[in-house]
Amino acid sequence: MTEFIPSFNNARLVQGSLMQDEIILDLLTYWENLRAGRIVPARSDIDPREIKSALDHTFILEQCPSCTTRFRLAGIKMCDLLGMELRGMPAHAVIAPEFRDQFNAQLADVMGAPKIVELHLSGEISGDRQINARMLLLPMHDKNDAITRVLGCLSLQGNLKRAPIRFDITDVKTTRIVAGQSATPLQGFAEPSVGFEHAPTQVFKCINGDGGERKTPNQSAGRSHLRLVKDD
Repeated sequence: MTEFIPSFNNARLVQGSLMQDEIILDLLTYWENLRAGRIVPARSDIDPREIKSALDHTFILEQCPSCTTRFRLAGIKMCDLLGMELRGMPAHAVIAPEFRDQFNAQLADVMGAPKIVELHLSGEISGDRQINARMLLLPMHDKNDAITRVLGCLSLQGNLKRAPIRFDITDVKTTRIVAGQSATPLQGFAEPSVGFEHAPTQVFKCINGDGGERKTPNQSAGRSHLRLVKDD
């Protein structure tokens, strides 16, 4: 495991491999701009319209007091990994069982330290064929200023041939977060604090670029944007 203490300049890390992946760099840059000198940005700062290039690959995790950290929101490419909706599922659902303890420990470090974590992943797609991926985990605070949310993305280095796929962790890079000057929080969209046991009463549909409604991943293999769910 490698740790860096970067001097942020539009989230372009001097060391590490974040510069090599456009999806990861775009999300990291967006998060750093939202952070604007604070330790972490707020969950309510996030505006999906500002991360269109990475949206299909993006997810938000929520730390639950009485259960494991879970997916709160997930883009269509994330759902394609398991061939199903990820909302409400444990965050480690896309990780191979033997690596889940390591993943959960890194996830706790993201929110506890807090830190930026980049995971290098490898998964089997058929026979002895492997596909590599990178996952970026970025901490955020909730409406109570507690760091209980994670903005993340997963970038595949190849084409996914089948689902489900679960990844081994092959490398971990962490980056300490250093606060700069304070900034006024931005206004994005807020998410109500509710438990996962409640059934959603209003759904923001998956939308095509032409405005048409998309179906869920196991109903359609087409592209869509981040799936947003609001509970009353």
